[in-house]
Amino acid sequence: MPSLPTLAKIAGCGALLVSGAFSFTQWKIEEGLKSGAWYTESMRLLRAHRGAAGLLGEPIVDGRLDLGSNDTNFCDQTRAQFRVPVKDILVGLDCYWDLMKQGEIRLEGGPVAQETALGWIISGPKQKGYLHLWASRADGAWTVNRLELELATDASRKLLVHSNEDPPVAAQTETPSATSMVETPAGAAEPEAAS
Repeated sequence: MPSLPTLAKIAGCGALLVSGAFSFTQWKIEEGLKSGAWYTESMRLLRAHRGAAGLLGEPIVDGRLDLGSNDTNFCDQTRAQFRVPVKDILVGLDCYWDLMKQGEIRLEGGPVAQETALGWIISGPKQKGYLHLWASRADGAWTVNRLELELATDASRKLLVHSNEDPPVAAQTETPSATSMVETPAGAAEPEAAS
């Protein structure tokens, strides 16, 4: 009979193997979803929207999908609905540290002002948020029905990025600088994709 330390090692190796297999499976499912026509078109529309690019910064990248949340993230043969984390990324320089000096000002939850050999620069993400997307499939072709950008700093308002639907009558719409923000009352149901 194996000793207790040997059994513990076997159990630890088994746990690592199961965890790795689970992570790999989740990554493959997410990769398959992100390669879909409805997903790539949604991200293209978001990146092309001037208001979204102004709020998030550029380039806009998508994060990991929460595949465990069936309320906000699901896909079947005719409908897809997802809440995708989005943000901008910073592109570094090869000589970044050669340019840096001692002066630095950090803003809570925001960008950093840094003194460099070329003067002061501001770096860091502008905003983080979530892209809410609804898509449907008819006659074998996917259509992106609606895209809304929710900012992490204010979940009660969403930027309408794209819509193939008539605007909701009950929604309040503002138009600051040629972009529309849709007020979403707390606990209100999200629009469903047309089937």
